Amino acid sequence: RPQDKIVGFLYLGTPQLKASTTISTPDPTPFVRYF
Repeated sequence: RPQDKIVGFLYLGTPQLKASTTISTPDPTPFVRYF
């Protein structure tokens, strides 16, 4: 709405999680279009 404004931003950080090594990178081909 026009009367609303963002007056601040609170960043709480990124949790320290152990990354999984079994995740593969997905194929981006379905999301790419050449024109």
